[in-house]
Amino acid sequence: MEIAFLNSLVVTSPGFYKAEKITLDEVKQWLNHYDGRYKSFIGHKSTAQFLQKLLGIRIEQNRKTFRHMKY
Repeated sequence: MEIAFLNSLVVTSPGFYKAEKITLDEVKQWLNHYDGRYKSFIGHKSTAQFLQKLLGIRIEQNRKTFRHMKY
């Protein structure tokens, strides 16, 4: 499993979802929990650059379609 960075909240399949605000430290903890595995679905270059500076990791602009996985 990996973390997906998105521009906004999207629902790509039916199901129950929960959205919460988390701190920058919590983001880093989640990245650590998943051994730094993540994929960017950030479609706007400026947003990708902002997150890259904020998190200190490479965040690429990527306009591919994100699909939720069951569980």
